[in-house]
Amino acid sequence: MQEKILNEKINYLEDIVSQLKLTRNFIIMLQGFFRKEEKTPESEILEITGGEPMRFRGITIHKHKTCKTWYARYRANGKQYYVSAKTQQGCYNKLKLELKNLEQKKLKQLKESKLKEPTKNKSNSITFIEWYEKWKELYKSKVQRTTLKDYSNSLSHLDKLKQVPMKNINVIMILEILNEIKFDRRKQKVYELLNDVFNKAVINEIIDYNPIEKIDKPKHKKISWESFSNEDEIKLEKLLKEKNEDFFLLCLYQGLRKGEALALEVSDIDFKRKTISITKSLNEWGEIDKTKNTYSIRTIPLFDNTFTLLEKYKNETGRIFKNHNHTTTQKIFKELMNDNFPNKKYAIHSLRHTFITRCQEARIPLHIIQKWVGHNIGSKVTNEIYTHTREVAELENIEIYNKKLNSN
Repeated sequence: MQEKILNEKINYLEDIVSQLKLTRNFIIMLQGFFRKEEKTPESEILEITGGEPMRFRGITIHKHKTCKTWYARYRANGKQYYVSAKTQQGCYNKLKLELKNLEQKKLKQLKESKLKEPTKNKSNSITFIEWYEKWKELYKSKVQRTTLKDYSNSLSHLDKLKQVPMKNINVIMILEILNEIKFDRRKQKVYELLNDVFNKAVINEIIDYNPIEKIDKPKHKKISWESFSNEDEIKLEKLLKEKNEDFFLLCLYQGLRKGEALALEVSDIDFKRKTISITKSLNEWGEIDKTKNTYSIRTIPLFDNTFTLLEKYKNETGRIFKNHNHTTTQKIFKELMNDNFPNKKYAIHSLRHTFITRCQEARIPLHIIQKWVGHNIGSKVTNEIYTHTREVAELENIEIYNKKLNSN
Protein backbone atom coordinates (compact mmCIF):
# COMPACT_ATOMS: atom_id res chain seq x y z
CA MET A 1 0.00 0.00 0.00
CA GLN A 2 2.75 2.44 0.94
CA GLU A 3 4.70 1.51 -2.21
CA LYS A 4 1.63 2.32 -4.36
CA ILE A 5 1.25 5.78 -2.75
CA LEU A 6 4.96 6.48 -3.30
CA ASN A 7 4.71 5.58 -7.01
CA GLU A 8 1.70 7.87 -7.44
CA LYS A 9 3.62 10.77 -5.88
CA ILE A 10 6.59 10.15 -8.15
CA ASN A 11 4.36 10.11 -11.23
CA TYR A 12 2.71 13.34 -10.07
CA LEU A 13 6.09 15.07 -9.67
CA GLU A 14 7.23 13.82 -13.08
CA ASP A 15 4.08 15.34 -14.65
CA ILE A 16 4.80 18.68 -12.98
CA VAL A 17 8.45 18.68 -14.20
CA SER A 18 7.30 17.80 -17.72
CA GLN A 19 4.79 20.66 -17.69
CA LEU A 20 7.48 23.07 -16.41
CA LYS A 21 9.80 22.05 -19.28
CA LEU A 22 7.05 22.69 -21.82
CA THR A 23 6.32 26.06 -20.26
CA ARG A 24 10.04 27.07 -20.33
CA ASN A 25 10.40 26.04 -24.00
CA PHE A 26 7.24 27.92 -24.86
CA ILE A 27 8.57 31.07 -23.19
CA ILE A 28 11.88 30.79 -25.06
CA MET A 29 10.00 30.35 -28.34
CA LEU A 30 7.93 33.48 -27.65
CA GLN A 31 11.08 35.46 -26.84
CA GLY A 32 12.62 34.44 -30.17
CA PHE A 33 9.45 35.38 -32.04
CA PHE A 34 9.23 38.86 -30.53
CA ARG A 35 12.92 39.53 -31.09
CA LYS A 36 12.44 38.92 -34.79
CA GLU A 37 9.45 41.18 -34.95
CA GLU A 38 10.70 44.07 -32.80
CA LYS A 39 13.71 46.34 -33.55
CA THR A 40 16.15 46.77 -30.73
CA PRO A 41 16.42 50.45 -29.73
CA GLU A 42 19.85 51.87 -30.63
CA SER A 43 20.46 53.06 -27.09
CA GLU A 44 19.56 49.66 -25.53
CA ILE A 45 22.13 46.96 -24.89
CA LEU A 46 20.75 43.41 -24.98
CA GLU A 47 22.66 40.69 -23.25
CA ILE A 48 20.78 37.44 -23.85
CA THR A 49 21.32 34.59 -21.48
CA GLY A 50 20.27 31.02 -21.78
CA GLY A 51 23.12 30.01 -24.13
CA GLU A 52 22.20 32.44 -26.95
CA PRO A 53 24.83 34.92 -28.43
CA MET A 54 25.09 38.48 -27.13
CA ARG A 55 23.79 41.41 -29.19
CA PHE A 56 24.67 45.11 -29.26
CA ARG A 57 22.33 47.55 -31.01
CA GLY A 58 20.81 44.75 -33.03
CA ILE A 59 24.20 43.36 -34.11
CA THR A 60 24.73 39.73 -33.13
CA ILE A 61 28.05 38.43 -31.81
CA HIS A 62 28.64 35.00 -33.35
CA LYS A 63 30.84 32.07 -32.36
CA HIS A 64 33.25 31.16 -35.14
CA LYS A 65 32.57 27.71 -36.54
CA THR A 66 36.17 26.62 -37.07
CA CYS A 67 38.09 28.38 -34.28
CA LYS A 68 37.52 29.44 -30.70
CA THR A 69 36.82 33.12 -31.40
CA TRP A 70 33.82 35.40 -31.48
CA TYR A 71 33.03 37.93 -34.23
CA ALA A 72 30.51 40.55 -35.34
CA ARG A 73 29.86 42.39 -38.60
CA TYR A 74 28.40 45.87 -39.06
CA ARG A 75 27.94 48.33 -41.94
CA ALA A 76 28.86 52.01 -42.04
CA ASN A 77 29.08 54.47 -44.95
CA GLY A 78 28.20 51.71 -47.43
CA LYS A 79 31.04 49.41 -46.26
CA GLN A 80 31.06 46.27 -44.12
CA TYR A 81 33.38 46.12 -41.10
CA TYR A 82 34.46 43.10 -39.01
CA VAL A 83 35.55 42.82 -35.35
CA SER A 84 36.67 39.70 -33.49
CA ALA A 85 38.03 38.62 -30.10
CA LYS A 86 38.90 35.48 -28.18
CA THR A 87 35.86 35.84 -25.90
CA GLN A 88 32.25 36.80 -26.40
CA GLN A 89 32.59 39.64 -23.92
CA GLY A 90 35.80 40.86 -25.58
CA CYS A 91 34.09 40.98 -28.97
CA TYR A 92 31.13 42.77 -27.40
CA ASN A 93 33.45 45.45 -25.93
CA LYS A 94 35.29 45.93 -29.24
CA LEU A 95 32.04 46.33 -31.15
CA LYS A 96 30.74 48.81 -28.60
CA LEU A 97 33.94 50.89 -28.83
CA GLU A 98 34.02 50.92 -32.64
CA LEU A 99 30.40 52.01 -32.94
CA LYS A 100 31.00 54.71 -30.33
CA ASN A 101 34.00 56.02 -32.33
CA LEU A 102 31.91 55.93 -35.49
CA GLU A 103 29.21 58.04 -33.83
CA GLN A 104 31.79 60.58 -32.58
CA LYS A 105 33.26 60.82 -36.09
CA LYS A 106 29.82 61.45 -37.59
CA LEU A 107 29.11 64.05 -34.90
CA LYS A 108 32.42 65.82 -35.66
CA GLN A 109 31.64 65.86 -39.40
CA LEU A 110 28.20 67.26 -38.66
CA LYS A 111 29.70 70.05 -36.51
CA GLU A 112 32.26 70.88 -39.20
CA SER A 113 29.58 71.06 -41.87
CA LYS A 114 27.57 73.38 -39.65
CA LEU A 115 30.62 75.56 -39.15
CA LYS A 116 31.13 75.77 -42.90
CA GLU A 117 27.59 76.95 -43.53
CA PRO A 118 28.07 80.28 -41.71
CA THR A 119 31.35 80.72 -43.61
CA LYS A 120 29.46 80.38 -46.87
CA ASN A 121 26.91 82.87 -45.66
CA LYS A 122 29.73 85.05 -44.37
CA SER A 123 31.02 85.34 -47.95
CA ASN A 124 28.44 88.08 -48.29
CA SER A 125 30.22 90.14 -45.62
CA ILE A 126 33.88 89.03 -45.81
CA THR A 127 36.05 92.14 -46.04
CA PHE A 128 38.82 92.78 -48.54
CA ILE A 129 41.61 92.42 -45.97
CA GLU A 130 40.12 89.14 -44.66
CA TRP A 131 40.02 87.67 -48.15
CA TYR A 132 43.47 89.11 -49.01
CA GLU A 133 45.02 87.24 -46.05
CA LYS A 134 43.18 84.04 -47.03
CA TRP A 135 44.28 84.52 -50.67
CA LYS A 136 47.92 84.74 -49.56
CA GLU A 137 47.55 81.62 -47.44
CA LEU A 138 45.87 79.57 -50.19
CA TYR A 139 47.70 80.70 -53.30
CA LYS A 140 50.93 82.50 -52.35
CA SER A 141 52.41 80.38 -49.56
CA LYS A 142 55.45 79.41 -51.65
CA VAL A 143 56.36 82.73 -53.28
CA GLN A 144 59.69 84.35 -52.56
CA ARG A 145 60.12 86.87 -49.77
CA THR A 146 60.76 89.68 -52.25
CA THR A 147 57.41 88.96 -53.90
CA LEU A 148 55.62 89.13 -50.55
CA LYS A 149 57.31 92.46 -49.90
CA ASP A 150 56.01 93.70 -53.25
CA TYR A 151 52.47 92.60 -52.28
CA SER A 152 52.85 94.49 -49.00
CA ASN A 153 53.92 97.66 -50.86
CA SER A 154 50.88 97.41 -53.12
CA LEU A 155 48.57 96.76 -50.16
CA SER A 156 49.72 100.02 -48.55
CA HIS A 157 47.81 101.85 -51.32
CA LEU A 158 44.58 99.97 -50.55
CA ASP A 159 43.71 101.26 -47.06
CA LYS A 160 40.32 102.50 -48.29
CA LEU A 161 39.33 98.96 -49.32
CA LYS A 162 40.58 96.95 -46.36
CA GLN A 163 37.41 96.96 -44.25
CA VAL A 164 34.96 97.06 -47.17
CA PRO A 165 33.02 93.82 -47.86
CA MET A 166 34.24 92.21 -51.07
CA LYS A 167 30.75 92.26 -52.61
CA ASN A 168 30.53 96.04 -52.09
CA ILE A 169 33.75 96.95 -53.92
CA ASN A 170 32.98 98.45 -57.32
CA VAL A 171 34.79 99.85 -60.35
CA ILE A 172 34.59 103.48 -59.23
CA MET A 173 36.23 102.75 -55.87
CA ILE A 174 39.13 100.96 -57.59
CA LEU A 175 39.59 103.66 -60.23
CA GLU A 176 39.78 106.36 -57.55
CA ILE A 177 42.54 104.42 -55.76
CA LEU A 178 44.52 103.77 -58.95
CA ASN A 179 44.30 107.43 -59.96
CA GLU A 180 45.83 108.47 -56.62
CA ILE A 181 48.96 106.35 -57.18
CA LYS A 182 51.74 108.56 -58.48
CA PHE A 183 54.09 106.07 -60.16
CA ASP A 184 52.85 104.14 -63.18
CA ARG A 185 54.74 100.94 -62.37
CA ARG A 186 53.30 100.79 -58.84
CA LYS A 187 49.86 101.55 -60.28
CA GLN A 188 50.25 98.57 -62.60
CA LYS A 189 51.40 96.31 -59.77
CA VAL A 190 48.37 97.28 -57.63
CA TYR A 191 46.13 96.53 -60.62
CA GLU A 192 47.75 93.10 -61.10
CA LEU A 193 47.42 92.29 -57.40
CA LEU A 194 43.74 93.25 -57.31
CA ASN A 195 43.04 91.30 -60.48
CA ASP A 196 44.37 88.07 -58.99
CA VAL A 197 42.71 88.64 -55.61
CA PHE A 198 39.31 89.24 -57.22
CA ASN A 199 39.69 86.38 -59.72
CA LYS A 200 40.30 83.91 -56.91
CA ALA A 201 37.36 85.39 -55.00
CA VAL A 202 35.10 84.62 -58.00
CA ILE A 203 36.42 81.05 -58.14
CA ASN A 204 35.69 80.61 -54.42
CA GLU A 205 32.19 82.12 -54.82
CA ILE A 206 32.99 85.06 -52.55
CA ILE A 207 31.83 87.48 -55.27
CA ASP A 208 29.94 87.02 -58.54
CA TYR A 209 32.28 88.91 -60.86
CA ASN A 210 35.70 90.58 -61.02
CA PRO A 211 35.35 94.40 -61.17
CA ILE A 212 38.95 94.73 -62.44
CA GLU A 213 37.86 93.22 -65.76
CA LYS A 214 36.02 96.47 -66.49
CA ILE A 215 39.16 98.57 -65.98
CA ASP A 216 41.93 98.97 -68.55
CA LYS A 217 45.31 97.82 -67.33
CA PRO A 218 47.50 100.87 -66.51
CA LYS A 219 50.49 101.33 -68.78
CA HIS A 220 53.95 102.33 -67.72
CA LYS A 221 57.10 103.20 -69.55
CA LYS A 222 59.63 100.51 -68.80
CA ILE A 223 62.95 101.77 -67.46
CA SER A 224 65.55 101.33 -70.14
CA TRP A 225 68.90 101.14 -68.41
CA GLU A 226 71.47 103.07 -70.39
CA SER A 227 74.54 101.10 -71.48
CA PHE A 228 77.94 102.74 -71.01
CA SER A 229 79.34 104.20 -74.17
CA ASN A 230 82.76 102.89 -75.28
CA GLU A 231 84.43 106.03 -73.99
CA ASP A 232 82.64 105.94 -70.63
CA GLU A 233 83.30 102.21 -70.24
CA ILE A 234 87.07 102.77 -70.60
CA LYS A 235 86.88 105.57 -68.04
CA LEU A 236 84.78 103.44 -65.67
CA GLU A 237 87.04 100.38 -65.94
CA LYS A 238 90.11 102.46 -65.09
CA LEU A 239 88.29 104.07 -62.15
CA LEU A 240 87.12 100.71 -60.73
CA LYS A 241 90.60 99.21 -60.95
CA GLU A 242 92.09 102.19 -59.12
CA LYS A 243 89.53 101.85 -56.31
CA ASN A 244 89.74 98.02 -56.22
CA GLU A 245 86.01 97.74 -56.85
CA ASP A 246 86.18 94.14 -58.11
CA PHE A 247 82.46 93.57 -57.61
CA PHE A 248 81.45 96.09 -60.30
CA LEU A 249 84.20 94.88 -62.63
CA LEU A 250 82.81 91.33 -62.33
CA CYS A 251 79.30 92.55 -63.28
CA LEU A 252 80.78 94.42 -66.24
CA TYR A 253 83.00 91.55 -67.44
CA GLN A 254 80.43 88.74 -67.06
CA GLY A 255 77.04 90.51 -67.36
CA LEU A 256 75.86 89.17 -63.98
CA ARG A 257 72.86 90.46 -62.11
CA LYS A 258 73.65 92.20 -58.82
CA GLY A 259 72.21 89.40 -56.65
CA GLU A 260 74.01 86.71 -58.67
CA ALA A 261 77.39 88.43 -58.25
CA LEU A 262 76.79 89.00 -54.52
CA ALA A 263 76.00 85.29 -53.97
CA LEU A 264 78.98 84.03 -55.97
CA GLU A 265 81.27 81.71 -54.00
CA VAL A 266 84.83 80.59 -54.76
CA SER A 267 83.50 77.02 -55.16
CA ASP A 268 81.28 78.25 -58.04
CA ILE A 269 84.39 79.02 -60.12
CA ASP A 270 86.26 76.30 -61.97
CA PHE A 271 89.63 77.88 -62.74
CA LYS A 272 90.80 74.79 -64.64
CA ARG A 273 87.84 74.58 -67.00
CA LYS A 274 87.38 78.35 -66.93
CA THR A 275 83.67 78.30 -66.08
CA ILE A 276 81.35 79.98 -63.55
CA SER A 277 78.23 78.25 -62.17
CA ILE A 278 75.30 80.55 -61.42
CA THR A 279 72.85 78.70 -59.15
CA LYS A 280 71.73 81.24 -56.53
CA SER A 281 71.20 84.88 -55.66
CA LEU A 282 71.55 87.08 -52.58
CA ASN A 283 68.26 88.79 -51.66
CA GLU A 284 67.65 92.19 -50.06
CA TRP A 285 67.81 90.67 -46.57
CA GLY A 286 71.29 89.20 -47.09
CA GLU A 287 69.93 85.66 -47.49
CA ILE A 288 70.97 83.17 -50.16
CA ASP A 289 67.90 82.71 -52.34
CA LYS A 290 66.81 81.27 -55.67
CA THR A 291 67.82 82.83 -58.97
CA LYS A 292 65.36 85.08 -60.77
CA ASN A 293 64.01 82.20 -62.89
CA THR A 294 64.97 78.77 -64.25
CA TYR A 295 66.83 80.33 -67.21
CA SER A 296 69.09 82.11 -64.72
CA ILE A 297 70.60 78.82 -63.54
CA ARG A 298 73.51 78.38 -65.94
CA THR A 299 77.20 77.65 -66.44
CA ILE A 300 79.01 80.41 -68.31
CA PRO A 301 82.55 80.94 -69.61
CA LEU A 302 85.11 82.53 -67.30
CA PHE A 303 86.48 85.19 -69.64
CA ASP A 304 90.16 86.12 -69.53
CA ASN A 305 89.67 89.52 -67.91
CA THR A 306 87.51 87.89 -65.20
CA PHE A 307 90.08 85.11 -64.67
CA THR A 308 92.76 87.70 -63.93
CA LEU A 309 90.36 89.63 -61.67
CA LEU A 310 89.28 86.64 -59.54
CA GLU A 311 92.54 84.70 -59.37
CA LYS A 312 93.45 86.53 -56.16
CA TYR A 313 90.40 84.92 -54.44
CA LYS A 314 91.36 81.39 -55.52
CA ASN A 315 92.42 80.17 -52.07
CA GLU A 316 89.54 81.74 -50.14
CA THR A 317 86.27 80.09 -49.09
CA GLY A 318 82.63 81.14 -49.05
CA ARG A 319 81.25 84.23 -50.73
CA ILE A 320 83.78 86.24 -52.71
CA PHE A 321 82.24 89.60 -51.77
CA LYS A 322 81.43 88.95 -48.10
CA ASN A 323 81.44 92.62 -47.17
CA HIS A 324 78.95 93.62 -49.87
CA ASN A 325 75.15 93.59 -49.91
CA HIS A 326 72.43 95.31 -51.94
CA THR A 327 72.53 98.51 -49.87
CA THR A 328 76.31 98.97 -49.78
CA THR A 329 76.79 98.29 -53.50
CA GLN A 330 73.99 100.71 -54.37
CA LYS A 331 75.51 103.45 -52.21
CA ILE A 332 79.05 102.98 -53.58
CA PHE A 333 77.94 102.92 -57.21
CA LYS A 334 75.71 105.98 -56.81
CA GLU A 335 78.61 107.99 -55.37
CA LEU A 336 80.90 106.87 -58.22
CA MET A 337 78.33 107.95 -60.81
CA ASN A 338 77.60 111.31 -59.16
CA ASP A 339 81.31 112.12 -58.93
CA ASN A 340 82.39 110.89 -62.38
CA PHE A 341 79.30 110.73 -64.63
CA PRO A 342 76.97 113.41 -63.20
CA ASN A 343 74.93 113.93 -66.36
CA LYS A 344 74.39 110.24 -67.20
CA LYS A 345 71.64 107.86 -66.08
CA TYR A 346 73.82 104.90 -65.23
CA ALA A 347 72.81 102.22 -62.70
CA ILE A 348 74.40 98.96 -61.57
CA HIS A 349 72.17 97.16 -64.08
CA SER A 350 73.81 99.29 -66.80
CA LEU A 351 76.92 97.13 -66.35
CA ARG A 352 74.93 94.06 -67.42
CA HIS A 353 73.45 95.93 -70.39
CA THR A 354 76.92 97.12 -71.38
CA PHE A 355 78.13 93.50 -71.43
CA ILE A 356 75.22 92.50 -73.69
CA THR A 357 75.91 95.45 -75.98
CA ARG A 358 79.62 94.60 -76.30
CA CYS A 359 78.74 90.96 -77.10
CA GLN A 360 76.40 92.12 -79.87
CA GLU A 361 79.01 94.49 -81.24
CA ALA A 362 81.40 91.52 -81.38
CA ARG A 363 78.76 89.70 -83.49
CA ILE A 364 78.19 86.96 -80.88
CA PRO A 365 74.99 85.06 -81.91
CA LEU A 366 71.94 86.28 -79.99
CA HIS A 367 71.01 82.85 -78.57
CA ILE A 368 74.50 82.47 -77.05
CA ILE A 369 74.32 85.92 -75.44
CA GLN A 370 70.94 85.01 -73.98
CA LYS A 371 72.42 81.82 -72.49
CA TRP A 372 75.34 83.73 -70.97
CA VAL A 373 73.14 86.33 -69.28
CA GLY A 374 70.35 83.91 -68.24
CA HIS A 375 67.61 85.09 -70.60
CA ASN A 376 65.21 82.69 -72.27
CA ILE A 377 65.62 82.29 -76.00
CA GLY A 378 63.75 85.11 -77.72
CA SER A 379 63.91 87.33 -74.64
CA LYS A 380 62.33 90.73 -75.24
CA VAL A 381 65.01 92.46 -73.11
CA THR A 382 67.94 91.07 -75.10
CA ASN A 383 66.16 91.79 -78.38
CA GLU A 384 65.54 95.41 -77.37
CA ILE A 385 69.23 95.92 -76.52
CA TYR A 386 70.13 94.23 -79.80
CA THR A 387 67.84 96.59 -81.72
CA HIS A 388 69.31 99.62 -79.92
CA THR A 389 72.85 98.43 -80.75
CA ARG A 390 71.97 98.11 -84.41
CA GLU A 391 70.44 101.61 -84.43
CA VAL A 392 73.63 103.08 -82.88
CA ALA A 393 75.75 101.20 -85.41
CA GLU A 394 73.56 102.55 -88.22
CA LEU A 395 73.96 106.12 -87.02
CA GLU A 396 77.73 105.68 -86.82
CA ASN A 397 77.80 104.36 -90.38
CA ILE A 398 75.64 107.28 -91.58
CA GLU A 399 78.21 109.64 -90.10
CA ILE A 400 81.05 107.75 -91.82
CA TYR A 401 79.25 107.90 -95.15
CA ASN A 402 78.49 111.62 -94.78
CA LYS A 403 82.15 112.34 -94.06
CA LYS A 404 83.11 110.43 -97.18
CA LEU A 405 80.63 112.43 -99.27
CA ASN A 406 81.90 115.72 -97.88
CA SER A 407 85.50 114.79 -98.58
CA ASN A 408 84.83 114.42 -102.30
